[in-house]
Amino acid sequence: MLFRSENLTGASAGTSDAFTFEELGSLTGTVDGGAGSFDGAYAGLSLGYVAGEDTGHETPVNPVEGAYSQQTNPNGELLSLAVGYDHRLAERYVVGLAVEGEMRNLGEHSVQRLNGVATARASLGYEDPIRFSSNVAVHAGPRFGYLLNGGKTALLGSVGATAARITRSFGCVGNCGFPPGNVTSVTQTDWQAGWAAGVSLEQFVTPQLTAGIDYRHAGFGEQDVNVGALYNPVAREHQEYSEDAVRFTVRYRF
Repeated sequence: MLFRSENLTGASAGTSDAFTFEELGSLTGTVDGGAGSFDGAYAGLSLGYVAGEDTGHETPVNPVEGAYSQQTNPNGELLSLAVGYDHRLAERYVVGLAVEGEMRNLGEHSVQRLNGVATARASLGYEDPIRFSSNVAVHAGPRFGYLLNGGKTALLGSVGATAARITRSFGCVGNCGFPPGNVTSVTQTDWQAGWAAGVSLEQFVTPQLTAGIDYRHAGFGEQDVNVGALYNPVAREHQEYSEDAVRFTVRYRF
């Protein structure tokens, strides 16, 4: 549809100049509905919830008792701060790069299993508790998306590297008496690295502020925990951790 200039300026009906919607928007500032643009630097805050799964098994297998295994399912709240840069391509596409630092309250405890059964060894007077916690994580990587709703809404995907600070404890409660020195627990803290991928939806709510929701899955690979001090100098707990997070985001665009 075309708008004739006499409708805009009150000029005589004989004028033949015409404007398209795009030209009209460039004059009035209403391109993208008057919103900001997914182009440039931003800083943001996210609040959410994360649920993880840490599985493992003991090596070597105990030749007398059998195979020990364990699983914890830590979950908790998270708060993250992000900085990034987006670049708009043509009319409908955006690419960018983001870096995030995350504080989380993630923890869980369980007990070890022997041949699939929890090792609450009443006849021996002890059991093997395990604990998992994580309070810090970092993420970095590119993101890419498609613009909707006249450029006011972005559907985005992201991939990248991630790392989390993870603490695991393995121990014994009760009549343990393990030499040397009757050690009854071992704790190990590691920065465990991996990968992350996610999807998000962001919407301009003011010309400089976006709000959104996102989902992220992260895999942190494998890590050995040295539990030799408990009873067997060569014993290791071979762990593998992954998590899923849902977050609500607010970003200020400069």
